[in-house]
Amino acid sequence: DVALHQEIDAALLNIITDAHFQRNNIYYQQDEKLLTHAKLDIRLFHRLLSGICRLLLVDLFKANLQIHTVVLDKNEGQQIVRFDFSVRASKKMAQVPKEIERLLLVEPPGSARIISNDTIDYMCLLFDSLHVTDKNVQLQDNGYQFSFTLPIAFVDTAPEITSNKVDLKQANILLLSNDNSIRNTI
Repeated sequence: DVALHQEIDAALLNIITDAHFQRNNIYYQQDEKLLTHAKLDIRLFHRLLSGICRLLLVDLFKANLQIHTVVLDKNEGQQIVRFDFSVRASKKMAQVPKEIERLLLVEPPGSARIISNDTIDYMCLLFDSLHVTDKNVQLQDNGYQFSFTLPIAFVDTAPEITSNKVDLKQANILLLSNDNSIRNTI
């Protein structure tokens, strides 16, 4: 069980330091309906976010990466969340990078590949492990957008918050002040 908002923030903070070396900026906006507590393999989730961001920003200088999360569906056991990654480069891009297009390919395990890339293979394994679907890429003005959907399971029971009430009738208060208005209020 993880605090999803905090884990996304932590993953992005780790990526931002690398992005600043190439003067790239990362912005994040999350859907208000996104779960606060979820069941998720956080190590794989962190690796997925960092791998995608690094792959999207490779060879780019002074680019902007905007990440949006949108809750598409909420059913009994999970939320379906779309992650949108919009890359805006300082120079106009004629096409989507080949590495990003290769993320969309669905190849059966053990199939013969003409070109092998360990990073792409690793990302595809992460997609499979986390049950990522609906991968899509679109060329846009000065960049492109990569998106996918990820199912995120609910936590079985929400953590209970208990607070101990203090009975002030039986409490002693010590006031250390020279201000008469505060003394009169208490």
